[in-house]
Amino acid sequence: MGMDSTASNGHSINGERRNVPRFGMLECGVLWLDGEGGPKRLYPVVITNASMGGVQMRSKDTPPQNARLFLELGSENGPLYLPGEVRYVAETDGVKTFGFKFVPESDDDREAIAQYVLMLANQASSETLDWSSFSSERSDTQGAPG
Repeated sequence: MGMDSTASNGHSINGERRNVPRFGMLECGVLWLDGEGGPKRLYPVVITNASMGGVQMRSKDTPPQNARLFLELGSENGPLYLPGEVRYVAETDGVKTFGFKFVPESDDDREAIAQYVLMLANQASSETLDWSSFSSERSDTQGAPG
């Protein structure tokens, strides 16, 4: 897990200034279109990184742009449906990589996004801790009680 690379000028590789950490990951989700007749399931996606602002996804399908979408993700408390919009699309070897900007419409949306990114941050920190340095046997007992 980690953050995207940034150039010395503080901009990411694609020229966007990042003000919040971005967490690398591999997680599955489902993209939904908010249509006139109700939500329509589009297709599965793989999320490759996430931040409070949005996620980067990959799919074999081209996402609709200028459309209201929802990203369905699993969580400990059941599925999350995070509203957003596609910001860019790039294609390499038939795989589409695209940015999905969160567009919260309510306090509940903002809370769901924050809980999701906090969960990722907690996962990232627990995976990077070196637990071997927390030994139950200490070699330096000088000054220890008893």
